[in-house]
Amino acid sequence: MSNLVDVFFEKVSEHFKYLEKDFDFKIVSSAIENKSHYQDSIAVVRYMNKKIGVEVYWYFASAVINVALIEIT
Repeated sequence: MSNLVDVFFEKVSEHFKYLEKDFDFKIVSSAIENKSHYQDSIAVVRYMNKKIGVEVYWYFASAVINVALIEIT
């Protein structure tokens, strides 16, 4: 599983590089969360600029990858 997670982090960094390059986003975290409870475990990469937060996450149990946008106020 670890190798797949590494690939996920690499691919997110590669495909979302435009956020950093073109829109002044910074990666604020990149980690596996809830490791002790597989059904809640996710790999997540968080980006943020002055107005918007972006999360790219992969739920292991359901094999779902999503992107969430959050307005920073």
